[in-house]
Amino acid sequence: MSLLKTGGVLGLVGSPGDEIKLSPASLIRGMKTISGSLAGGVKETREMLDFCAAHKIHPNIDIVPIQYANEAWERLEKGDVMLRTP
Repeated sequence: MSLLKTGGVLGLVGSPGDEIKLSPASLIRGMKTISGSLAGGVKETREMLDFCAAHKIHPNIDIVPIQYANEAWERLEKGDVMLRTP
């Protein structure tokens, strides 16, 4: 919260995990806000894609043949995949 300017908004898109710890005083001082959504809108998605393209940010993906879909799903459920939390 200390990185937000006065009147700043911390926007959470998707789930950051089980919990976020912060001091209520850090919101009150500086009139800061927390906002969230499970998915951004079309405008936000376009801005994010444009930002990624401009900064050469690319996804890191695994391509799984269809015959291994069940095993891939099991790995996902176990959290046994790179950069993904259950």
